[in-house]
Amino acid sequence: MRIIVFILITILLSACTQNSSIYYWGSYSKSLYETKKNPSEKTEANHEETLTQIISKSKSKGKPIPPGVCLEYADILFKKNDKGNAISYLNQEKQFYPESSAFVDFLIEKVYGGTDEKK
Repeated sequence: MRIIVFILITILLSACTQNSSIYYWGSYSKSLYETKKNPSEKTEANHEETLTQIISKSKSKGKPIPPGVCLEYADILFKKNDKGNAISYLNQEKQFYPESSAFVDFLIEKVYGGTDEKK
């Protein structure tokens, strides 16, 4: 009986130490918090850099890009008037998360001026 309890405790403790998140989030939470708490060009630029790092590191680690990251990055690109790249990231969001297609299409049509290049 003691051996069974020992094995169960060992399994539970080892399961608690694994950090096997499906997504790579990097410092997203900290970056977003700073941007919302202290909005400035610096914090917005830092958040943009965080998003690009999440996208590139997710790919290099073989993990899917977290939901909403491409969409959020596309929004930043639209604000910088880089519509071509923004549409590309919106289409990536739809490709990775098909359930977001209706929302992304709505954004493209109503918010960003209907510049979707149907792919």
